[in-house]
Amino acid sequence: MPSAKIPGALLNLYETEGQPWQWSTWQATTGLTAAPWSGAPGSLPSEWTQDDAAKVKAFVANYLAIPSSNWKRRAAYLKTSGKRGMKRKEALDDASVNSETDSDEEDSDAVGRKKWSLTKALRVALLQLASQDEIEAIRSEIISIVHGEPVEIQELNFNRAEVGHWREGVEEYANLTLDEVWDRLGLRDKVIPGFATLQDPDGTFDAWTKQGQAVLKGSKATLLTPRWHQLVGLLKLLDNLFLGKPMLLMDEVGIGKTMQAVGLCAMYDYARQYYVEHECFPGQWAKVKYPHTEDGNLPDRPMIISVPTSLVSQWTEEIHRYIAKGSMDLLPHAGTYSHRGDWWASVYAKSKHPPSRQIILTTHSAIASDCDAVFRINDLRARKGRRHGDVQYKATMGDDARKKTLYGHKYGVFIVDEAHVMRCMAHWMPVRDR
Repeated sequence: MPSAKIPGALLNLYETEGQPWQWSTWQATTGLTAAPWSGAPGSLPSEWTQDDAAKVKAFVANYLAIPSSNWKRRAAYLKTSGKRGMKRKEALDDASVNSETDSDEEDSDAVGRKKWSLTKALRVALLQLASQDEIEAIRSEIISIVHGEPVEIQELNFNRAEVGHWREGVEEYANLTLDEVWDRLGLRDKVIPGFATLQDPDGTFDAWTKQGQAVLKGSKATLLTPRWHQLVGLLKLLDNLFLGKPMLLMDEVGIGKTMQAVGLCAMYDYARQYYVEHECFPGQWAKVKYPHTEDGNLPDRPMIISVPTSLVSQWTEEIHRYIAKGSMDLLPHAGTYSHRGDWWASVYAKSKHPPSRQIILTTHSAIASDCDAVFRINDLRARKGRRHGDVQYKATMGDDARKKTLYGHKYGVFIVDEAHVMRCMAHWMPVRDR
């Protein structure tokens, strides 16, 4: 006969001896002097209601009604009842999420019709979208920084090394002190706008959850401060951003590339707002104009980060770690085009932040799926070999349908993790003009 599971062992012990709730050690540990469903004084756990106790009492009665000799039936009862309970809890959680994310009857009807297409990750992301108060708070914070003391304008030298000579790429900043790097960024308060300033040293909880926020408000939290090489990397990323040029960030594993990438997203929005107020960019880019817009400012567009499917959860946790809750919205985008539904209406439209404070976290496979839905390669041999060819829009894909894909929109920053996947150009070349 196999060993009984813990719930079954406790119930069997209660059936024969009324234990372990009479043991002094058990009472000291649980704070209960009788079985929690018994109704005796001091038996009801603090988190239970009388209704909870009644349901558990009925469950125990049904279990004990099964002859103790029929241990297989008892084990099956515990197993099936546990599964039904979990399913009911998940259904209630889903209903709670859907009700909290619906702002009015019209939204409620729309989500109700589409809730089958919203995964748990999407529902959680919708609950974590910034409120209007949080949006106003971060706007006020950034405006106060924007109106701060202007930084001395630096003359920039964008001369490039000869082709074929590999360098670190940041030699011009090698002799800067940490304070000087902050000044070059135009951040004399030594804080990246929208970035978290505290972190959970153990990383036990996601920083955007209630438990994570509680840790950050407690004495256990430690300072979250970018290191010199990360700020220099961010400085170089911004150099290339304002020149409208791409960049490969090739630091080794564990050096902090994710922080630099997320920092670029935060600085993009800050630089936009600074330009609106001062008609120039902050820090050393005061004389620089963005080459791809008429007014010289960065366009108000969302950020997009593409990662392997296996790294979505890791990137989510890291973005939540670096971006202060409410400063930006993180919008997960995954799955295939045919099964995703109208993601832009059901998820993206829920964000109240302006586009430059929205980060779309997608996957390489999701982009590939959208690409297959929107484009075709005219050369049959290239198409069969999954090679790049003469890419054109499919005649059957109209503008409305195209807007339901990533290719129907434009973005401020496009970040690709594990960039070697771009060697398969068939899916990536159409992204270059987005």
